[in-house]
Amino acid sequence: MKFTIEQSVLESGLYLPSAVAQQGGAAQLQPAYQHIRMDAGDGVVEIKATDSYNSVVTRLRCEVQEPGTAVVPAARLFALVKSFASGEIVVSASDSSLEVSSQRSRFEFTLFPEEEYPEISLPAEDIYHSFEADVLRSVLDRVSFSMAKERERPQLASVLFMVTEEIARGVATDGHRLALVEYPYEGDFRAPEGILVPRRGVQQIVNLLDRTTDPIEIGLDGKFLAIKTSSTLLTVRTLDATFPPYEQVIPKYEENILVVPKKTLSESLSRIRSFNAGGAKAVGVLMSMEEGRDLVLKGLDLSQGTSEEIIEADYRGNPIEIPVNLSFVLEILGRLETDEVIFEFSVGSPETAPILVKSMDDPSFLSVLMPLKM
Repeated sequence: MKFTIEQSVLESGLYLPSAVAQQGGAAQLQPAYQHIRMDAGDGVVEIKATDSYNSVVTRLRCEVQEPGTAVVPAARLFALVKSFASGEIVVSASDSSLEVSSQRSRFEFTLFPEEEYPEISLPAEDIYHSFEADVLRSVLDRVSFSMAKERERPQLASVLFMVTEEIARGVATDGHRLALVEYPYEGDFRAPEGILVPRRGVQQIVNLLDRTTDPIEIGLDGKFLAIKTSSTLLTVRTLDATFPPYEQVIPKYEENILVVPKKTLSESLSRIRSFNAGGAKAVGVLMSMEEGRDLVLKGLDLSQGTSEEIIEADYRGNPIEIPVNLSFVLEILGRLETDEVIFEFSVGSPETAPILVKSMDDPSFLSVLMPLKM
């Protein structure tokens, strides 16, 4: 195998395969998953990677001098290509090694046995429907911060992706907070009951969509969600599990409403977090509200001193004090596309009931936050 390709083209084409290839965990037991397979021929090099849950196939235009196949370490090859200056790269393989050269640089990789690399099954061609790339990215990425991080509850370490005749919706929750986003939809793809996209799958879909301006198509093939661009096909194994009845925990309040500038609130919370750096892992903040008065924020970790921020805000309702997780609030603010943010609190038991967080200008997004237990 031998082909010549531009450095920028190869670096871009290796990004997603190297991200999909596992760098640890199961890859320690299955070394093949740390590698990519390259097949060169007919003016194209096809690059494949899989971690058994997610797979990617991408095709790059190049000048092929000799067709052939090579299996090489994904992370090391990507790091090497990324380090090269712009210009042509020559990739050539013998029976046991792969040489990568650029200008006066030359590196040689030991090949992984081709016969030990797993087969990657491709979905049927008739499953695909056009989909707006920006909508798919937003539906997954804007709620992903609310996914659980532990593996004991995999359905909570996923995003519920739903598509009906009218809307595309993403929902995620870790039991302490919830995020929901939805956009109008008019295409032919359907997932009315929702499909669960695990954390690693969400990351790879966002990686793909961050680096393409191409129109995309998506489809369901059994347990796999497939996303296709003009040059790349990504398949993600969905999770067969039951998502919690999330609609039951989204409150509807008509009193105890706080409206506050997002930028000012974010800056105040960030200062409190910086002041408490090195203290408690989950920094708590007490939000004190009274009608006709400013919002008062007080850091709850007193081990390193006291912190207080006073913010001009509009509040109507009963006087209340609510402890919240500072980092959780900042993550929500980071996903809100608005100048002002709305907090809605329970009238009966605000210290223990869910808090609803919304945008003044963007009705597509909402979040639910549980008060911090003292």
